[in-house]
Amino acid sequence: MLLSFSSFFTWHSRTLWLIFSLAGVGAAIMALKLMFVIAPGLSVEIDFSREQAVAAARSFQQKQFPDLKTDRAAAVFISDRNFQNYVELEGGGVKVFQQLIPQLDAVTHYWKVRTFTAGQEEELITAFSPRGEPISFSYLIAEKTPGAALEEMAARKLAEAGAREFMGERFSAYKQFETQQKRQASGRVDYSFTYEHASLAANEARFRLSLKVAGDKLVAVDTFKHIPQAFDQRFGEMRSLNTQISQIASYLLAILFGLGGLLGGGVWLFRRHQLRWFNAFWPALVLGAGLAASVLVSLPAAWMGYNTTSSAQTFIFQHIAQAGGVLVAASLIFATIYAVAEGLTRVAFVNHPRLWDMWRPAAAASPEVSGRVIGGFVWTGFFLLYAVVFYWFSTRVLGWWQPADIHSDPNILASWRPALAPIFTALQAGTWEECLFRAIPLSLAVLIGTHYGIRNKLVIATLILQALIFAGAHANYPNLPGYSRLIELFIPAMVFGVVYLRFGLMVCMLAHFEYDLVLMSLPIFIAEDSSLWIDRALVISAGCAPLFAVIWARWRRGALTALGDEFRNSSVMPVLPSPEPVETAQEQQALLPAIRLNRVTLMLIGLVSIALMIAAAVKPPRIDWEPYRFQIDRHQAQHNADRVLREQGVELKGEWRRTTTTHTSWSQPLEYVWRESGASKVQELIGKYLDTPFWVITWRKFDGPVEERSEYWQVWLY
Repeated sequence: MLLSFSSFFTWHSRTLWLIFSLAGVGAAIMALKLMFVIAPGLSVEIDFSREQAVAAARSFQQKQFPDLKTDRAAAVFISDRNFQNYVELEGGGVKVFQQLIPQLDAVTHYWKVRTFTAGQEEELITAFSPRGEPISFSYLIAEKTPGAALEEMAARKLAEAGAREFMGERFSAYKQFETQQKRQASGRVDYSFTYEHASLAANEARFRLSLKVAGDKLVAVDTFKHIPQAFDQRFGEMRSLNTQISQIASYLLAILFGLGGLLGGGVWLFRRHQLRWFNAFWPALVLGAGLAASVLVSLPAAWMGYNTTSSAQTFIFQHIAQAGGVLVAASLIFATIYAVAEGLTRVAFVNHPRLWDMWRPAAAASPEVSGRVIGGFVWTGFFLLYAVVFYWFSTRVLGWWQPADIHSDPNILASWRPALAPIFTALQAGTWEECLFRAIPLSLAVLIGTHYGIRNKLVIATLILQALIFAGAHANYPNLPGYSRLIELFIPAMVFGVVYLRFGLMVCMLAHFEYDLVLMSLPIFIAEDSSLWIDRALVISAGCAPLFAVIWARWRRGALTALGDEFRNSSVMPVLPSPEPVETAQEQQALLPAIRLNRVTLMLIGLVSIALMIAAAVKPPRIDWEPYRFQIDRHQAQHNADRVLREQGVELKGEWRRTTTTHTSWSQPLEYVWRESGASKVQELIGKYLDTPFWVITWRKFDGPVEERSEYWQVWLY
């Protein structure tokens, strides 16, 4: 049952309005409390800030590797989602994963810090728990660096002594598992000793430790987890339905709501002079600037992907350019979406408050606008509670699976200003999704249905369609069964559609924004970091900004005043273009040579550009492939491959399917030799160290268990 928010402000409905508001606040409080009970993935005690992690990494570097000089640092907060998926699905469930979170050897969540210098191969990577305990380190040393060539026993003794000093008693729980040795070109011998935890395990998952010795120096104590490869295959198969639903929904979104709604509706509005693109540009510019700022403040984490072979100035410039690209692209794209959605809504719903004027004091102080704003907050509480209850019901009663963290990303803490990402990401999703999924299709359904006399039927059909597409487009999450997100989001999408039809776009935008903001900003409020008070204040201020605007407007006006007709959609009249002088036939005839000349000029410019691009293209090396050309055809290659299998004693039973391809000679090693030593060296090494063209015959199964389908036989024939 939908309630008119504006009617709640009348004297006779004050009690009902108060009950409804208190119920929404109570639902939000209950949702936040239950969230931490049924979603243990959120129960990660983050007591260590990014600055503390970087300081600890530098202190460790000075103590352990005093000769290593670095001048930059990067930090990210990592949550091992793949391991979490395995434990929740096959390793004991959510309770087991919760028990593993505080254990250092499990390494489910940790800070990863990189200290480095531009143009220098040597760098250090360290890891710390959310509480600040050191977990691992890895000193990346160049292959050409000289060093000792120890015997295996001496290197192992050195590695174990260093591991005990770094890990303490934890190292005693590990047993020897594997050893690898590599002699570098400089004569240095490197060892990698792998150990496995003797008692800690999660079903078939094992917790392992890698100790690396370069010459006579311990350069790495690194913990990692071994997850059965079959799980990745089974998980991919389980998620195939998620992917299919998401792809189908994305195609429908692009065709129906994109080409048909956004493009078609935009053209329709433009031809009727109802497209207010300039008014939509300013909020889009604010959103674009916020998203660009989010990119800029993520620079501390972005340094993790920096390649030291390029200059730091180049990397910073590229990062700034990326932010500038986000600013321009987001402003233009969102302005177009906003303009079309607002224009269609304005034409279809003449009695709704006009979107771009709702925040003017005279409009914001009205019961119609104030009720919509407060109603958006109230609906947020109900939808938060719905999400938590659905999670509990689907996992505890139906036996479905959803990740325990409800998609919050603690890595935002690695940013200079963690609040910006959740604020503007939530604002982005809350605005353009409501425009594209709700406003554009439903307003077009009203306009088209009214024109053809099928308004109610078309609106109901579109209401269901938009809910299915919205839910399906969000189905590509790690949820099982694959249709779970479709069911979960269908009901909220239906409600959002009904709310849009009755109250307009602002209520939907506001509720969607607040809902996403709460979930996305949770790590900021969970972390025990006193320096985050600025970000918490920014999140609260952004979330409460619409409410503050209504209160300020009410205070400025002195009293609630009815919404004037000048602030409703019906007050906007089409702007007709000013008449332009009509050209005479003689004038049009005189312009024809210039038009033809311009077309010829453009064609010539295009042809010249294509020719220059072809000339500038990198050509493959001129190599004499005649001695290595194919001398048998596809059928002969298959016959020879069958014979090879029989000679190896391989008998394929069941539904094996054979595919035959050719491997081209051009590859990265050949390209490297060509670039470094020229064509003559390439010709000399072909057939010795560089591949010649060859046939590749492969047999696979496409039916049966996923483990069997992942196996294959392959024969290469020169």
